[in-house]
Amino acid sequence: MCRMEDKAYTHLFNDILGKTLQLSENPSQFGEYLTQQIRELIGARIIIIAVVDDAHPSKIFSVFPLRKTEWANQNMVLKLVTLSFDFETIQYLQSATCSENIALLLKSLKIDNVIAIPLIAANRKVGSILLLDIMDLNGIESIMSLLTRLSGVFALVIRNSNFYQTMENQVISRTIELKKRNNELLEREQELIRFNEEYEVLNEELTENINKTEEINKQLVEAIHRAEKSELQARDILQTAMDGYWAVDLQGRIKDTNEISCKTLGYSRAELLNMNIADIVSAVTKDEIKTHFEKIIKKGEDRFESKLRRKNGQIIRVELSAKMRPTQNLIVAFFHDITKRKQAEETLRKSEALYRNLVEELPDGVYKSTHEGKFVDVNPAMVSMLGYSSKEELMSIDIKTQLYFSIEDRESVVLQEKYKETGVYRMKKKDGSEIWVEDHGWLNLDKKSNILYHEGIMRDVTERRRAELDLQNKNEELNIKNTFIQTILDNLPIGLSLHDIHQGETTYMNKKFEEIYGWASNEIKTVDLFFEKVYPDETYRQQLMNRVMADINSGDPKRMHWENNLITGKDGSQRIVNSVNIPLTEQNTMVSTVMDITELHHIQNDLKQAKEKAEESDRLKSAFLANMSHEIRTPMNGILGFAQLLKEQNLTGNQQKEYIRIIEKSGVRMLNIINDIVDISKIESGQMIVHLTETNVNDQLEYLHHFFKTEAENNGLKLFVTNNLAKNETTIITDREKLYAILTNLIKNAIKYTNEGSIEFGCKIVSMIHESSIQFYVKDTGIGVPKDRQEAIFDRFIQADIADKMARQGAGLGLSISKAYVEMMGGKMWVESQEKVGSTFYFTLPYQPGTTEEQPIKNELLADKEVNPEDLNVSRLKIVIAEDDEASAEYMSILLQRFVKEIIKVKTGTQAVEALRNHPDIDLVLMDIKMPEMDGYEATRQIRKFNTKVRIVAQTAYALPGDENKAIEAGCDGYLSKPIKKEELLNLFEKSLIK
Repeated sequence: MCRMEDKAYTHLFNDILGKTLQLSENPSQFGEYLTQQIRELIGARIIIIAVVDDAHPSKIFSVFPLRKTEWANQNMVLKLVTLSFDFETIQYLQSATCSENIALLLKSLKIDNVIAIPLIAANRKVGSILLLDIMDLNGIESIMSLLTRLSGVFALVIRNSNFYQTMENQVISRTIELKKRNNELLEREQELIRFNEEYEVLNEELTENINKTEEINKQLVEAIHRAEKSELQARDILQTAMDGYWAVDLQGRIKDTNEISCKTLGYSRAELLNMNIADIVSAVTKDEIKTHFEKIIKKGEDRFESKLRRKNGQIIRVELSAKMRPTQNLIVAFFHDITKRKQAEETLRKSEALYRNLVEELPDGVYKSTHEGKFVDVNPAMVSMLGYSSKEELMSIDIKTQLYFSIEDRESVVLQEKYKETGVYRMKKKDGSEIWVEDHGWLNLDKKSNILYHEGIMRDVTERRRAELDLQNKNEELNIKNTFIQTILDNLPIGLSLHDIHQGETTYMNKKFEEIYGWASNEIKTVDLFFEKVYPDETYRQQLMNRVMADINSGDPKRMHWENNLITGKDGSQRIVNSVNIPLTEQNTMVSTVMDITELHHIQNDLKQAKEKAEESDRLKSAFLANMSHEIRTPMNGILGFAQLLKEQNLTGNQQKEYIRIIEKSGVRMLNIINDIVDISKIESGQMIVHLTETNVNDQLEYLHHFFKTEAENNGLKLFVTNNLAKNETTIITDREKLYAILTNLIKNAIKYTNEGSIEFGCKIVSMIHESSIQFYVKDTGIGVPKDRQEAIFDRFIQADIADKMARQGAGLGLSISKAYVEMMGGKMWVESQEKVGSTFYFTLPYQPGTTEEQPIKNELLADKEVNPEDLNVSRLKIVIAEDDEASAEYMSILLQRFVKEIIKVKTGTQAVEALRNHPDIDLVLMDIKMPEMDGYEATRQIRKFNTKVRIVAQTAYALPGDENKAIEAGCDGYLSKPIKKEELLNLFEKSLIK
């Protein structure tokens, strides 16, 4: 039950009560206000107020909304209204639970529920209020209690209003009818007076002119007849009149009366004609009647109210209208019963007194003011609230200028609905201080809708307003903090969500949480939805849920952390996350955080793989270095060993030649190893350049077949070449040297790893939709490559990792270099192999047909041709050999001493610069790059500062990518890579001589 001491209900009770009493004089406005107010209060679809009517079983007093008035007057609704009159207390009825006859009516009207409020005043049923289809049942008990307490006031006002309206209508109708009858009687009376006057005139004439003619007598007789007829007509009117009629003499004796007078007083006509007016006048009004008689006699007429006593002793109130007939010495009076009207007026007076008492005692201010800004009436609470000493003082002020701080305060009163205005605004008290009021007002309009008065109830809400402002400020501060926190939460690098533990629902989820899981918050709002969508695999989901729930139920914080969970997003993508739950039991909240570690997981895997690869690379490089040591020491052993043997005496010429051949072969082998290492360095640094030229493929294949045929046959193998290119297809644009190197390496490997059988190599054109390629192959019947090593053999140093090398020579770089060459030229390389059966190595190159015969490209300084030293005329040259290695310097001196005028040897870059300063006629400098004190690059730069004509040729054992370019940039004219061949050196001299 609601407690009326509750401020909200007290306020609501006062508002409704005040407005109810204020509108008690206006039934139509009261009905409209009450139905609308109840509908807003309880949220019903339709409100009906019905009253008990003597003429009808039920009568609709008011309906809201108004458009439902016609609907409310249909038979089914009226039956429901009639049934509601039987209730003694407020009832809440539902179609499913109420009595059968009411249930049938509700279903027919398509109404689910109804609240019926009986209206009882003075133990008499006045009517009922029906609230149809309640839309919101929250707080329904409190609302029903409030309406129960107000129902008595509603009943009283409706009864009084209805009764007053009925009486007023009857009075108006009766007054109109009486006025009409009275006018008729007055007209008849005037006519009768006129006839009587004529009669008197004629009678006087007759007395004075007794001897007049018969014609005059005849006229007199006719006049008498007319007067008699007129009197009869007047009597008929008096007998049928709606008002009581008396004709009394000056002593008060009743001389004539009518039927309605007898009926009203309860006497017969005969009884009244034998009575004096004093017999039927109430004892308390006898003196008043005497006074009125004197006034009538003196002034000729009077109109007044009095009290009469009926035959049964009942006192009734009447209104009398009397006139004097001086010619007859009679007083003619008409009266009508106004008892009911007086009773209604008394009831209304009491109601007004009650209203006035309520207004006077209300703690809220009540006011009535003109549209111009003057108070017409105020209650004591209004005076006290605004700080004035009396009603008169408050009513004397100008509202617009003395009560408002600014026009904005007054304009804040908003017309919410027709004839209603409300607002919360500031007002100025008498002492100038500020007060906040809540104004519930309405407009009192005339028939033309002009404003007569502003009326309303005003409440001091200063404390509430201050509390609201304080709350508003706190809310703003809270909103700022919440926004700050929300911004932080939304921008956290981890996902965060809050869950209701009991309901199992998500109450908050930041953007990162949605982003990580890949689902919108409304899609994974509950725990079940979350697990179902994020973990679609049922087995994995069930296992995870069991583990998570067991960890949560344990209450152990250490078990609230789950790592490396695989989740699935809405798009099917999968991620790896770490999550933590923090239970806040007292707040019924579970805080969940999640971190996406997918990238970290990938990085860790990459690092692991990189580590494994690095460890593998280190192991392979270690094996490679061991192999290099073996590969270099082996030919070095041949070189040094046979060099020692050459020192022995008594060697034959053939023995010396054989020893020299072995030394040269070992040197070439060691040089090839170094060249492979240099090529790998160039490939890794991106310095290896592809030189595209027109190349005749058939010529290269035939040359390779001719070159390797003898070696193959010496190993007991057959070597075949297959050429499937037509004559017009044989010339292509590619890097001739790299193609030659690839095929050479593959054929060498085939011979190396084949013990018996044959080797076949060749090419063919492979046509594709967008482009064509030329496919080369080398096929052998050798030992084959294990399946698990067929990709690894193309890695650098991998040959060193093969356990069963069968004592094969090689550093394990050939296939890696060949594959790199193929890919640099836009192709690919692969192998098909079976152990103990053989292998086929394939590679493709883009097929770009050539149009001309290939032309060999030669170094401008180092032409690749045989030079006869005797043909050189270089005896006039003067050269400097800058070399810190004694053997290299001596080797070049021996080669050149027969052909030059002078050789100057220096061992440092500084000495080379000094030699050029001291000998400006020097023609050629052989500049070693790596020397003490100053390297060859810096020495060349120093020389170029004072000598730009001398030819400087760099010579170094580095032979690494970029060395030649660095030499040219430093100022060198050419470049020789150690070991320097005799032919290269002599070609250099030829070019220098020409220059």
